[in-house]
Amino acid sequence: MDNFSLRPESICYIIICALWDYDRRNQHSSKGENVRSKVVNPILLCLYALLLSGLLAACAPTEPFQELSGAWRIADAPADLADLTLPGEYYHVSGPTFSLIHTFAMPELMLTGDELWLDLMRPDFPLEVYLNGNLVFRRGNPPKDVSFFNNASQTIVFLPRELMRTDSQENTLLLHIYSQTGRVRFNGIPRLVGREAARYHRSVLLFLNTHLFMMFGAISLIGGLYFLALWAGKRRLMERLYFALAAICMSLYFFDFGSPMPLINSGWYFPIMKSSLLMAFGFLMCFFVEFFKIHNHRVLRMLFLAVFAASSLYVALTPGDFMRTLDHFTLMLIPLQLAIVFSVYLLIRALARGNPDAPPVFIGIILGVGFGTHDVVCQIMGIIPVVWLQGLGFFVLEGSMFYTLAIHSNRMYHTLENFSDELVRTNQAFARFVPDEFLNFLGKESVIDINLGDQVQRQMTILFTDIRNFTSLSEQMTPRENFALINSYLNHMAPVVRQHGGIIDKYIGDSIMALYPDSPVQAIKSALVMRGLLKEYNRGRKRAGYPPLDMGIGIHTGVLMLGIIGEEHRMESTVISDAVNTASRLENLTKLFGVSIIISQAALDADPACRDFCELRYLGAIPLKGRSQGLGVYEVLHPDDSTYEAKIANRELFHNCIAAWEALQDRKQGSRDVFAQYLKVFPEDSALNYYLNRSEYFFLFPDGDKK
Repeated sequence: MDNFSLRPESICYIIICALWDYDRRNQHSSKGENVRSKVVNPILLCLYALLLSGLLAACAPTEPFQELSGAWRIADAPADLADLTLPGEYYHVSGPTFSLIHTFAMPELMLTGDELWLDLMRPDFPLEVYLNGNLVFRRGNPPKDVSFFNNASQTIVFLPRELMRTDSQENTLLLHIYSQTGRVRFNGIPRLVGREAARYHRSVLLFLNTHLFMMFGAISLIGGLYFLALWAGKRRLMERLYFALAAICMSLYFFDFGSPMPLINSGWYFPIMKSSLLMAFGFLMCFFVEFFKIHNHRVLRMLFLAVFAASSLYVALTPGDFMRTLDHFTLMLIPLQLAIVFSVYLLIRALARGNPDAPPVFIGIILGVGFGTHDVVCQIMGIIPVVWLQGLGFFVLEGSMFYTLAIHSNRMYHTLENFSDELVRTNQAFARFVPDEFLNFLGKESVIDINLGDQVQRQMTILFTDIRNFTSLSEQMTPRENFALINSYLNHMAPVVRQHGGIIDKYIGDSIMALYPDSPVQAIKSALVMRGLLKEYNRGRKRAGYPPLDMGIGIHTGVLMLGIIGEEHRMESTVISDAVNTASRLENLTKLFGVSIIISQAALDADPACRDFCELRYLGAIPLKGRSQGLGVYEVLHPDDSTYEAKIANRELFHNCIAAWEALQDRKQGSRDVFAQYLKVFPEDSALNYYLNRSEYFFLFPDGDKK
């Protein structure tokens, strides 16, 4: 191990390997070991950190060094106060500036080295270092430096060999020190070391005691800002706010611990940064009671904030007096320790309740206390450790809470995601009963927004379709067969409505009521496609040995009201309008006329494109129930009709007959003459049935049979 030093990149490599092993354990743990891994693996990770600390201590260079442990003399001081022995407690000196002088001879073991360094340990004050009357180092700007602050880094000074006296003469080392309060503290005995020890201190220890804590501070600050943004999005989750403020305050403490220079050039900098730790614990206590819902009282939270705010002010109101700041900070560690004890109590309660978020935080507190105890023991024993673990303990505690919040947020996210998926499925299920288009008409985004009495008035085209003679057909089937037939039939016909821009308002047994908000052409297209599908459907029924089905379709356009009817505990969407009744009666007319599709004059007038889209045949102005005047209706001709060509060929003659019929004063007496010629040309036209049945006598065919 001689002349060995571990560089920062080696440290990072070890940490990365530890993190990789930690992640591997999580990935390969079985479901049954998942809970145990959440508790065991963080402990293993912290053990890695302790192992790394021990490794660093073992790898420290063992080259010879010389402690400057002799008497140090205060220049220009009375003889009885001139000599000091280092290290020691605070020393009272006369005035804010003074100089310490030490003489030493170059040790023989150091003569063979190519470099010589002075290790001053961790001085808490600005100073200048003179070797044999030559300035070789300056820390801060003595005699007065209001921006000076202490960090955790050791100070190591290069001593040029050309300034050393290698003969029998002694070398003089002078430390020019500034202390505003007249007190200083020496944390160790200055010593002379070689190149390898200097490299170890300037790379490994500097990284662990400064750069690493800057990284901790940056991570803590980013985490705090992240949770602050989360809280801003949902302000009722106060635990996020408390943790965010605690993390931000903790980041200030980490920056103070590891920054090589002050972030603000002010005498207030050091006390404020030091007091941030106390304020961080005030917010952490509020976080604990809010997050775990134990003793979650506003009075208790206000008490925590008041106590730690007062403690922070007690430390912060010591600008420019480094020693007094440390004294106040040390005194205020008492409420901090009490807060840690209360936190342990809260977490034990949470563990007893089976809270899944408690174990990681509990482990973080235990490890944080353990790391802090390490530093206290070292101070009591007068040992300067390789790495001060106090900051690491705070980071582990904060990291455990960050980990817990992340897992908690992840669990909430999955719960919300499952709920969202369930809500999507629910909305999809509701959409089968209340179409999305219906909600859009009402100006609603979801079915949960619907209220009793919501309504809107629109002009739409209504399509009614119905299976002919379904009652007599169903009497020959079992209920199961009836349902199977209806569902099979609707499964073929209903998609046609949606494919052509329609909305299925409701199913009425074997009937379909559909709405078309844009154009009657869409309804006509749907009707023609349905007739074609019915032909194919009947082929399948014939192969299965079932009788064929027939259908009638009525189409009408008018103003209607869409809305929600019912009562508080049972509501449904519906359409209320005379136009709906008219469309239903047009479908009934298809039976009387013996045709498949009937459309009203109002529907044709709503869009002129209707007349160009399909072949039509005027059936007359038909009186309907509830109407004072007859409604002009048309048959929509479709090529699948066996009489399609004959109807096209005789359409003009038929129209003339209808016009003559409508002009009759006494239609019952004049029917023979009006339709006599048409009967000779096209007696198979089923549309004549309507008019013949309205006459009070029968028309006779030439052979004498009754029609």
